[in-house]
Amino acid sequence: MNKTENIFNETVKTLTEDAMSLQQKFHKLQEDNNVKGSIDCLRLLKDTLSLIKEYDWHLEYSEYKVDGRKQVSVWEQNHCGDIKNHKTWNVYDGDDKSINRWYEIFDEAISSGQSFISHNGNNYRASGKSYTLAKLCYEYNGIVVYKNASSVFGIENADHEIGISNKFVPYKLGDKYLNEFCNKIVFIDENSGLTDTEIDTIKKKHIVIGFM
Repeated sequence: MNKTENIFNETVKTLTEDAMSLQQKFHKLQEDNNVKGSIDCLRLLKDTLSLIKEYDWHLEYSEYKVDGRKQVSVWEQNHCGDIKNHKTWNVYDGDDKSINRWYEIFDEAISSGQSFISHNGNNYRASGKSYTLAKLCYEYNGIVVYKNASSVFGIENADHEIGISNKFVPYKLGDKYLNEFCNKIVFIDENSGLTDTEIDTIKKKHIVIGFM
């Protein structure tokens, strides 16, 4: 481990310890009905969590061409630019929707026990996105979660095309209603109506796969 990497790891460790300490302090202030102190502490906790998210490992995605062939890469990267778990897939052309970049990326994430949300799905129209979500949801016995009902039309159409039936669950009661779907993988399609905060809440108990 080089000096820079050691400093980076120590920074994340210190920030994590600070966040835990602030969380305990926040609960104590609430118990004491110290409203102003609670708000100030919550702001500090939010800033600390944002720093952890910035400095800790996060997923990166890139699509490019090598010798005329499209490829997609996914890797984990930290604030220092260090990279680990780099994986590359060839992008298949043709009519077989069951073999596409989304299927391979999402299936790899699920196999690794990680969530994967693509925020640029709108840039890849007609690339088999809903088809892939329907197929993987059925294969892994997952659930499709949504707030905007129109967002599930693509997956429903794919279900009919493939000849399968997935379970669709409206997001209405926060994360509590998902208790009956313990250990289920959650799939969301673009324009689901779910916010980043709501998705992060679901991620605490479930692998979440899909598009924003």
